Amino acid sequence: MSPISRRNKINRYSFKVEFEIKPEVKLGEYLGVPVKKKAVEVTDDEVDKVIQNLQNQHSTLTPVADRSAKKGIFVTIDFVGKLDGKKV
Repeated sequence: MSPISRRNKINRYSFKVEFEIKPEVKLGEYLGVPVKKKAVEVTDDEVDKVIQNLQNQHSTLTPVADRSAKKGIFVTIDFVGKLDGKKV
């Protein structure tokens, strides 16, 4: 909606309003149309991989201080690289 700067005699202000109108869609005859369905086989291993990926994508990291790091664990470290005793 946007105001129109001209005033008319009846109202103090006029407004221009634009609406989007969805087109009317008429479906043809679609019931009974033959559709070929492809058979898909999914293995238990594929399902397990997808579940594991979803778990990894939606997981959060929680700080833990009472155990040591091991394979598969995320760690945060402070590191200073030195070469010949100088920071690089």
